[in-house]
Amino acid sequence: MREFDLAAYAHQDLPFEQLVEALNPTRSRDHHPLFQTMLVLQNQAAPELDLPGLTVGSMPVHTGVSRFDLTFSITELHDEHGKPAGLDGYLEFSSDVFGVGGVGLLVERLVGCWVWWWLMRGAGGVV
Repeated sequence: MREFDLAAYAHQDLPFEQLVEALNPTRSRDHHPLFQTMLVLQNQAAPELDLPGLTVGSMPVHTGVSRFDLTFSITELHDEHGKPAGLDGYLEFSSDVFGVGGVGLLVERLVGCWVWWWLMRGAGGVV
């Protein structure tokens, strides 16, 4: 697995369009040609836009349509001092592929893994 990851990092500058052309995946309207599950981690500070005389902010846009079979979107939260204050997230899923019960189990397991990791990290590896 380590070698696979290192090889991917070594080619991270490859343009996505070139990768798709080289792989030449079978096209289908039923699913994305390269992957069906996406994990998004927003761990950078949100940009601030300062426009004199205007109040500007961002708002999440949810279309009600999932672009992939399963999308986990997670944002790191920080308090007013910049210290970690938890995670926020949402899950989009294709109802043609997943039911609410199955997706609920996935979320429970994912949250359980994070809680376990946090406990292990905070306890120096001892729970």
